[in-house]
Amino acid sequence: MAILLLANVIVLVAGVTARGERDPEAEILRRPAGKDSIRILPAAPTASAASAPRANSASNGAQSCLEWGNFARQESSAVRAVLDTLNLGERLSTRQVSLSSGFWVYLPPPATQGDQPKRLARLRRLGIEGYSELKVEGKLRGAISLGLFRNQDGAAEHLASIKRKGLEGALLEPHELPGEQTVFRIRAPEPAVVTQLGELKATHPGTDLKTVSCP
Repeated sequence: MAILLLANVIVLVAGVTARGERDPEAEILRRPAGKDSIRILPAAPTASAASAPRANSASNGAQSCLEWGNFARQESSAVRAVLDTLNLGERLSTRQVSLSSGFWVYLPPPATQGDQPKRLARLRRLGIEGYSELKVEGKLRGAISLGLFRNQDGAAEHLASIKRKGLEGALLEPHELPGEQTVFRIRAPEPAVVTQLGELKATHPGTDLKTVSCP
């Protein structure tokens, strides 16, 4: 009788333990899927992932640059000095372009070197700008360059314009252009700078001033 009573107590305690101390992992496995079921959430971003920069459409978009060229080596130094007065800082840069042939508008060398000051004074009086005197040795010493052009139409138009101003004796000929010429580039120019560059271009016939996408 005592043995039977003890057995009943053991069974009763085991039943209480089984009902009151359920294994939580086993309970989760037995729980049916539904609105209260456990969901696996994506891992929270790490500090490095959270701080990674996002694509910026504005910064990735093409920024406008203003390009002015082309200038031979002897001209580019003088043009750079003028551009430096605009305080463009690091926004001003240059690139080199290779050209092989073009057209040249020029005044041939004077009969004597003593005539040169008069010819230069006449150019100034007629309002002709952007010229340069050739001081190299040889048969072209004393010639006055009035512009180098990449195409014949541009050269012919310039020649006609200076003739209308009253200059006689200028010639147009095919000409081997310098191996490299300089193009000036201004990044994100303000409207005032665009206006100033337009005015400067007028003093350098044969050059191009255009808006391009910055590299």
